[in-house]
Parts: sequence; C-alpha cells; structure tokens
Amino acid sequence: MMKGKKIAGLLLCGLLFMGANAEASGEFPYKNAVLAHRAPDGSIGFVAGPDLPVLKVFRTEGAAPDYYIRFEAKKGAFQKETAIHARVLADGKEIALEPVGDEARMHSSKWFAGWYRLSADDVSAMGSAAEFSFQLVGAGDKVLWTQKGKLKTAEAMQKIAKAEPKDYLREGKIRAEAAAESVRADSRPRVFLPNVSPETVQVRIYDYLEELKKDKETKADWQGFTPYVHTNERILAVLGESIGDSIPLVTFETIPYQGGTLLAMMKDQEYYDKYAKQFFTIGMMTADGFVIDLTPVWRGTADRWDGFLNNLYREMSPHAEFPFEISHKNEKGEGNRFFVTEPRTTRLAAGDEIIAVDGASAAWYKPNELRLVLLQKQGTVVFRVRHTDGTEEEIALAPEMCPPTRMPAENLDRAKKLAYFAEKKAAASESYVHTQGNYPKLFSLMDESYRAAP
Repeated sequence: MMKGKKIAGLLLCGLLFMGANAEASGEFPYKNAVLAHRAPDGSIGFVAGPDLPVLKVFRTEGAAPDYYIRFEAKKGAFQKETAIHARVLADGKEIALEPVGDEARMHSSKWFAGWYRLSADDVSAMGSAAEFSFQLVGAGDKVLWTQKGKLKTAEAMQKIAKAEPKDYLREGKIRAEAAAESVRADSRPRVFLPNVSPETVQVRIYDYLEELKKDKETKADWQGFTPYVHTNERILAVLGESIGDSIPLVTFETIPYQGGTLLAMMKDQEYYDKYAKQFFTIGMMTADGFVIDLTPVWRGTADRWDGFLNNLYREMSPHAEFPFEISHKNEKGEGNRFFVTEPRTTRLAAGDEIIAVDGASAAWYKPNELRLVLLQKQGTVVFRVRHTDGTEEEIALAPEMCPPTRMPAENLDRAKKLAYFAEKKAAASESYVHTQGNYPKLFSLMDESYRAAP
C-alpha cells in the first residue's frame, strides 16, 4: 500500500514538473493513427497525424465532410512579426489553406496557434506525396518555423481520406478489420447527465469510490485508488497502486453542457522512466504492447472502471432498461459473443445470442461498453438474435425508460466542493488535460462542449 501511495505522489509531482517545462509545438503525437470522436450533436470527427493534426468532420445534416489542419508552435522569432501565415508544401507544391477566423488572432507574442481549411482534393494529393514541409512564414516570405513531414504522413492522409462515419467505433478508436482487435482496444466513454452540475458529479464520484472501498465484497478491487482534484476544475484524477512497472490513471472530465454535465472517463497507464526522470503515458489500460503476464490484470481493471461509469449513469440520468440481462464469452480471434440471460419477455429465451444492435455487430464491443450503449438507447431498438436452434430473427424492443436511481436533491455549490476535497488537492499541468484522450484542441471546431475555455 505504501509503495503505491509513494508512486502516486511522485506521479503528481512529475505531472506538475512536465507542465512547467512543456512547450506546445507543431508535433502531433499520434503517429499515423486515426482518432475518432462523436460530438454531443452526433457529428463524427477523425484526426490523423503524424505531423500536424488533420481533422475530418461529418456534420449531422449529411453534407460532404470538411477538412481542417491545425498549426501550433512557439518560437522567439515570432515576437517581432506583425503578420504570420501558414503554409503546407507537398512534393514542393503549395496546398491552399483558408484560415478559420482572423489569422492575426492566431499570433500572440512567441505563440502561433490556429486552424485552416483545406480541400478534399488537397488531402488526396497529400496522400500520394513523398515529401512534406509545414511552415509558418513572416514578412517578405521569410520562413520562421518549419517541420518536415515524416515517412508515415502520406499513409495517414490516405487513412483519413477513407474514413467514414461507419468507421467510428468508440471514443478515440476506429473500427478495426477484425472484431478481436477492436475488443482489445480501450474506450474513452462520454455520457450526458442532464440537470446536474459538474461539482455534484465530482462529489458523487468521490462518494461512490469511498462506498466501494468500505463494502466487504468490493473493497479488495477498489482500496488502492485515490482521487485528486486537478488545477483544471473540470478534472478529477484517480490514481491506483502500481501494476508491474506502471500505475493506473483514471481521469474524469466533467464538462458543463446544456444545463447538465458531459462526463468523460479516460483510463491510462503511466510509466516512470528513472533515467529521464519523467512520467509517460504509455497507452490506454487495455492497449497491447506491455508485459503479457499483466495484460489480464489491466483489462480487468479497465472493465471495472467501465462498470463504475455505467452505475454512475444509472444513478444520475434517465436510462433505458431492456427486458433481459446479458452474459458474454470471448471467441479467440473473433471478438465477443453475447447471450440473453434472465429474459423478461416471451420474445426472447435464455441462451439466445445477440448478434447485432441496430445493425451494428455486437462482436466489436466490450461487455460493459455494450451495456452502456443499451443504457443510452431511446425508443425502439432492433436486435438481431440467433436462437438456440440456430435460426436468426430481428426483434424490435422498446426499453422501459427509468428515472435516475439516486439523483442528488440539490447541486453542490463551489464552496462546498472545495471544502469536500480539501485534503485531496493536487496540482498538475493544464497541458495534461490535452494528453489524456478527450482531445479538446483537436476537436474543438466540431464540438461545442470544448469551444469555451474551462
């Protein structure tokens, strides 16, 4: 226990140190991966690197997608410039860029940061280019800052050009070719909690965790986790005891939205490099690539936190309840299979297999992730079911909409929240928010929940 607390303390200090010394740049840290995001209004966005982030947005009205590229850099030479312009060269040919908003407002002292529009044709051209240069240019066409493209740049552009709304699987992730690969990938779930303040949500997270620690049946799984308040008032960080050479970090972001709260949960592994004397986020909890022997432990931890979020959602939001429970088993190389248990309708029988939900294959989902999907459904849902005799059928079921099971009587005010967490204060960098996977900067153009500063 003491070792875990010591590491947690070091982690917080490390995060503070990193924030004090980190400088933003044009570097996009996601290699050639494509990140996925669904905004509260249903818009779907994808971001690709590995250089500057390129954003592709599908609006809800069904129009052709929009493309954007973000420049962000810091350099002393910017201070003396009155006008700075962005430029992209692909195989020496300039890509047309249209600033989003006033370009002059992107520049302040040593900093430059802003979005530009580019066309689908230009993104396609970038997908076949062999050489890239990303530049910020001052008076007299003087190059003030430049970043060369990487070997994976063209590949990333090809991937984002192909991305379609159907490719969105879960927050941060696109659908893999095989269900088994998608099941292994962790999620960044977000839920909307109407008519409840961020302060109330944070306090309830704290209370619920304390309840689990005191319960005889659950305390063994939760005793090692400690919540900390972030310098960003939206953030509540929960640190666990070390698992192997890494430490679990669960980050809750409570975003004010339309009179309620968008609650996002991010689950990561933090690793301390004793030579660099620095902590690094080495991936989501269920990501591949860490010590094989500890993989089941990390995945079990991630699944418990998914269940934690599901219970919070039931407590604090109207939710759907269908007339059955589900069990699951994993088929090697195929993903998950889900089965009906405790049916409360004659249209289903115990052992029936749920193949798809509203046309989406169930095989790609983790168990608690599918449960959260069902909790958030509204109106009739079409289930494709395989009965125990092998026949398949589509069954339409309307859930019972249930009120919150434990809605607080009143929202807590700011002073009460601060007093509540008085002994759990921890300082960490504002930039730390941007590394944890909810991508405020990357998706701010399409997501109103991130347009206003915290």
